[in-house]
Amino acid sequence: MLISDLYKSALELLAETNKSASFGDYEERTPYILALFCNEAADLDGKYRAANNLPPTPEYSALMLSFSEAFPLSDAFISSAVFYLASMLVFDENPEMSDKLFDKYTSRMAELYSNLPAGIEKIKNVYI
Repeated sequence: MLISDLYKSALELLAETNKSASFGDYEERTPYILALFCNEAADLDGKYRAANNLPPTPEYSALMLSFSEAFPLSDAFISSAVFYLASMLVFDENPEMSDKLFDKYTSRMAELYSNLPAGIEKIKNVYI
């Protein structure tokens, strides 16, 4: 799925079907917002890929993702990314809607995290 597809999905969530003055701002901020999402979700994506025997995350720009690029994380993160993007796009103009969308984003991320299998990891001894 391309970044432009995620952008269109976020606009549909926001019921932005007609061209409006805010679209230019949305288009300008989207590549940065989605890059931020990918950076925040990269660790969980790595664990998800390892648990599901998927190849490692491909290289992507940590600062900006262009509309023509493929979404770099696993497909399981697409809905979370759309909710996150929609939430961030309306953060200033509609805080209530932004909060509702952000809650859906966090719920999806928590669901992804909770579905990971348990594993054995070393524990750092902080009492030395």
